[in-house]
Order: sequence, then structure tokens, then C-alpha cells
Amino acid sequence: MHRNDPKVIKGKGMGDKLEPIKEEDAHRKPDLIITSLYPATHATGSKSGHSIGDLDMGELVEKYAYKEPELNFSWKAVLVALELKLATKAFRTEILQYDATTASHTKDLPPWTNVLSTSFRGVRAKAQGPESAKVSGSRGGNGSRDSTLSPPVTEAAPVRKSSRAMKQMQPDVKIASDPSSTPKVAYADVPPSEQEPEQLPPVIQCGVYTLEMMSQRGLGTHRAIVMLMEDEKLWLFVSDREGVLQSHGLDFVEDFPRFVVLLYAFQRLEVQNYGLHETLNPGGLHFHTACPPENSQPDRTEPEPAHETFPLVLKSPHTEADILVRIDPGDFIYNATAIIGRCPQVVGASNANISKMERPKPYAVKIYWPDKNRISEVDIIMAARRFLRTVGLKNLRLDRHLPEILGYQDYTSEAPEDIRQKLGIELPTSSHRILRVIAFNMLQPIRELHGPEFVKAWFDCVKCHYHLWKEGYEHRDPSLSNLMYYKDSEGTVYGVLNDWDLGNIREDPRNNHAFMERTGTIPFMPLALLNSEYWDGKITRTYYHDLESFVWVLAFQCLSFDKGGDRLKEGPRPADAWETGDYEQCYEKKLAFVSGGMEKEDIAQAWKDVWPLAHRLLKVTAGAWANRQTAYEDVFFDSDDDSEEPVQDINNSDQPVKDTTSDKAYYKKVRYFIKYYGYATQ
Repeated sequence: MHRNDPKVIKGKGMGDKLEPIKEEDAHRKPDLIITSLYPATHATGSKSGHSIGDLDMGELVEKYAYKEPELNFSWKAVLVALELKLATKAFRTEILQYDATTASHTKDLPPWTNVLSTSFRGVRAKAQGPESAKVSGSRGGNGSRDSTLSPPVTEAAPVRKSSRAMKQMQPDVKIASDPSSTPKVAYADVPPSEQEPEQLPPVIQCGVYTLEMMSQRGLGTHRAIVMLMEDEKLWLFVSDREGVLQSHGLDFVEDFPRFVVLLYAFQRLEVQNYGLHETLNPGGLHFHTACPPENSQPDRTEPEPAHETFPLVLKSPHTEADILVRIDPGDFIYNATAIIGRCPQVVGASNANISKMERPKPYAVKIYWPDKNRISEVDIIMAARRFLRTVGLKNLRLDRHLPEILGYQDYTSEAPEDIRQKLGIELPTSSHRILRVIAFNMLQPIRELHGPEFVKAWFDCVKCHYHLWKEGYEHRDPSLSNLMYYKDSEGTVYGVLNDWDLGNIREDPRNNHAFMERTGTIPFMPLALLNSEYWDGKITRTYYHDLESFVWVLAFQCLSFDKGGDRLKEGPRPADAWETGDYEQCYEKKLAFVSGGMEKEDIAQAWKDVWPLAHRLLKVTAGAWANRQTAYEDVFFDSDDDSEEPVQDINNSDQPVKDTTSDKAYYKKVRYFIKYYGYATQ
């Protein structure tokens, strides 16, 4: 156990790179940490006067661990984070004699998950870009939700409060739950002049430390342990990808033996028990378990696990043979800043089975925690690719618009359900998660494209999505980061509909809860689904809903990015208002936009040619729904034939038509307007 305060521990704030977190927003200061010998020795810097290899554990603890470290720790060094709060500014006036027959738990804090759902949601999400608001879920017996962030709530995030103000919001945790069993305790009042400056409430601070530990300690991190100590009370929070296990409050003065047992338990845990994955984070394990090099001198930087590549064996989806890929843990492509849910991480990799003369092929390896009872993303993509190669669609070569899976592997040894089974905690079967790794061919984000190339890649995804939806292969989450592209040897751009982890095969027998799903990325969700009925599972997601999400992607690109795919630095960015985890707020902003705001927006010069198409498609999708009209536009299609021509001329909108609201009619309408504005559909 080592002092950290007042040193800061810096987080990287990766997010989805649409708008990175500012460095100063990711600085944290846990009061104490539990770490291993090497990072603790390194933190002493030159204070000890010894080389790192000469300083043993006893000397480190006795002379340096209680002092401010000279050098900063990194999050990779933290095994347990501790937050200390002295609410009374005074100690007990007497030492209590321990009595095992009368020792009892203190009154508990409110459930941490309740606090997170209202307060913690905006601590780091605000700067994460639209993908931070991705949510999904299926209602189980207790209405649980699977969410990248906490489920959307209507309450506004509370203002920052001091620990004393937070105390007024919580049960009184200063007195044991059975006052008659313990002597009276005297506390001193705190003069206003001595109150702490305003800061995040202590429980929220613990949540922030958990977020950093789950996001910044390496690939496959599956657990984080944080302790809150307020006066002589202690609460333990053990978080994994399924939720947070919160202990009863422990009075470590009254119940000192149990506190000692807890410390002994921490001492005897293996590094893997603190959440580091043995296979996916070998550098992190070596960082904590290897002895410091003899006579090594501390440099002036943070000690970090070496970002050395390592081999990983995966199953081939095509044959029974295994494949070998080489992972580069320092090449982060995406790192979800989240605690609970799928929490994907994507890193660069290459094929390892090559000769010295061959050039390695770039791969993207996705590491995430899906619901183990969902249809596997691997199964959905492989089945969809087989379907698109059937005789009727073979000539269209639509399989080019799906990602290519090179290998995959599921890891069950770190399943979060194990600890819950041992504790007798029952959750809906749909809540249990497994760790899954999939290697894909390397793709590029579609937002890097511009003009006709962007429209072509975008429509490639729309076209592939339509043909798959007809046959029961449902994506259910079109968003900007899920649309990718690649170029062939001749430089032709091909769009790819990526990320099928929330997808579904409609007629698959394993599909036991598809129609109660709530999936989507809030900034791109259709207006009809941004309401409580959808979150309560009362609205079935249809093809039209996915199609409107594609249109919101097109509009978002035109309103938010420059020609090179970077966020606009100047001028209006109306789509910023859609980037929220609150679906009601997003609904209000998007409704106001389609009801009149988009008529007068000053579109960035780089996208003025594409905006007329995006504007028209918004009118025929979101605008039509906002006006509650089944036929709101000046061109309509009949779903009863395969003609690409409209049944109503664009200049004559008075003739009635038989059906303009089927999946085929909507798809034909989008394809028509792409041609109408001069873009290719092949």
C-alpha cells in the first residue's frame, strides 16, 4: 500500500478519436494505491539513494510508502485504488474493545449503480464523441439493461458537491447500525472555514478510478477493485463487465480483525485476480511479477509495461486449423471508456505465419465482452457472407461490403458470473458475459472519405444492409463508427458494414429475445425510437428504423467534419447537440432540427455538394415521421414491382399510390435520390 496524493495519475482518454478528451480532464489523484514492488520502488525516484534492485519490500514500506512519491504512478501500476475522506476532522475519543459477538456492519451507502446512473454518466462521456452514447439491451426478469454507458435517464446530472454535501444525500454512515452495542462516539463539528473545496462526491470519485482502471490497464482487463474509507468506515467496490459488487460498510476500528483479514487477502491475490488478463496482457503481468533489474537506475518517466508485440492463437472460421496473429498492444485503434457492457477494445495486429521475405498483412483485433447467450458476431457474419454468395446475389458481390473474419477465440476462465455464483447472486441469464477476441481485415473509417467516394461507400453499406435485412440478417445499429471502407488495387472504394455484435438472425433458434432488444447509438437513432416505450421493449425495431439511422449518419458527417475527416474547429456544429446519453434530450434536439433548423444551417464548404442529398433524405425519413405523415415528399415508389422508377413524378405529388411505406419502397426512394443528385449507386 503506497501513498499517491498529491501526485496525479494521467489517463489517456482514448474514446473513439472523434473528439479526444483533454489531457487535464483525465488527471486523477487517488489517495492511496496498492501496487507491486517494481512500480513502487520506481516511484521513490532518487529519494532512496539506492538502485531499484537493492531496495527490498521491508525498507520500501518502512521508509518510503507513506511519503509522497517523487515520480508519478501510471494506471497500469494500480492494483487497488483507495479514496480517503475525513468528514468529521476529528478522531474517536476512546479505543473500542473488539467483541465478535456485537460487531456489526455500518449502515450502507446507496447502491453504487444508482449513483452511477444519475451522476457518473457525464464525468468522461461528454468528450467521447457520439459512440460514447452507444447502448443496447434486452429486458430480463428484473428489467436489466446491457449498456456501454449507464442506461439513459431523464434527471440532469447533479452539480459538483463537497464530501460534506454528499453526506447530506446519503444515510448517516458514522454510527454502527446497532447503537446500543457500542459506546457513544464523540465527533467534532467542522467550521465552515475548514470545509473542503467543492469536488466530485466520494462515491463518484471511486467510480472514476474504476473507469480508468478498467480502460487503461491493458487488453482484456476484467476487474477493478476500489475502496472508499470515510473516517473509520470502509466500503469495497469490485467491478467487472457485468456490474459492481458493493460490500457492506466495515468499521475497521470496531471490527479491526476483519480489516486485517481483508489486507491479508489482498496480499495473497495473484496479479490476474486484480483484473489483468494472462493471455491478452502479458506485458502487464510481467510488469508486476518480474523482479526489478539489478542495479537499474530510475529514469524520470513513468514505468510502463513494454509495448512488445506478442503472438495469439485463434480459431479459423473456415477450417479446423488454428491461425497465429501478432498483437501490437501499443497500437490502439479504439478503446471504449466504460465499465459495464461490451466495452470493446480494438488494436492493430499482423499475420504471424509469414517468412522473412513476406510483408505482414495488417489486421484489426477486436476484444470485447458480449452477452454469452446472444448469437455470436462470428456466426452472423459468416452466415451473411454465405447468403450473399448465393446464385441470386452472386453477381452483385455484396459480400465485399462485410468484414472478413480471419480468426476468433472465446475466453471463459474470467467469466464475471463465476464470482456471482460463489456469492449466490442470481442475474438473468442474458446478463452473463464472456470475453471474445476476433481478428478482422484492416479497414478504415468512412469519415475519412469525402464527396462522391463517401456517398458511394455509404450507399454500399445501405445496399448490403437492405438485402441482408430482407433475409433476416439484422444489423440494428448503423452508426458512423460502424461504417468502414477499403480500397482495392485499382483504388476503387468499397464501403463495409462493420460491427455486428448487436446483430441478429431473425429465424435462428438461438434468438430467444430479439424482439425485446433496445439497440442503437443514440446520436444516430431514429426519432421513433428515442422514447421510453422503446427502452421498455414495447416497440419492435424495423428496417425503416435502421434506414433512418443511416440517414442521420450522412447528416452528421456533413455537419461535423472537414474534408479530411477531422472534426470542424470553427463554425456551427449543430450535430454536437445530438451527442448525449439522454435519449429524450437527443429527441428534442433532432426534432427541432428536422422541423426547421436544417433549412437555415450554414453547412461547411467541404460538404455543400453532399448536403442537398442529406437534406432531402432527412425530409423523407425523419421529417416524414416528425410530421406524422406516411407520405411526406414529392416522389413515391410502389413496393409491388421491381422498377427503379417512381410511380409519382418528382414535380407531381397529387396522385395516390398503393404502398409507399414498405421496406422495398423506402430503399428504392433512397436509391432514387442518390441518382437524382448525380451519385453512382453501383
